[in-house]
Amino acid sequence: MGNNIVRILAFVSGLALCLFSILIFIGITIDLSSESLWVNILLYVFVSILPGIGGFFLCKWAIQADKGKRTKYEELENTVFKVAENRGGRLTPIELAMDTDLTLEESKALLEKWALKGYVTIKVSESGALVYEFTGMTTDQEKQAAKGVSEL
Repeated sequence: MGNNIVRILAFVSGLALCLFSILIFIGITIDLSSESLWVNILLYVFVSILPGIGGFFLCKWAIQADKGKRTKYEELENTVFKVAENRGGRLTPIELAMDTDLTLEESKALLEKWALKGYVTIKVSESGALVYEFTGMTTDQEKQAAKGVSEL
């Protein structure tokens, strides 16, 4: 929530800077004759162009700030799916931690979160370990034996 407020404020500030820059640019252009050439150049650069560039990059950052997080989460999700596939569609938090950069606590939290959302099913092994089953993953044999919808 706080991150969203920062991004919104950054975008609004960047937009205001861009608009301010445009207005100042127009004002300097209208009043070109009153000052020397060097004063006008300095005004263009420091009061109009640089704030405009800063405002543009502030807006750009505000728009793209969340995209990096999504990409990292999507990469993590893809990695977890590959690990689950390599282990027959079933994982324990320890196995996930061993095969990824996640800690044991992060692995457990992620799998529990997915279980609450219904993405995985929790089963208990004979030794009492929690096993998370990815129900959408099927073996090659299951795929070959699959029947058409009309046959069901």
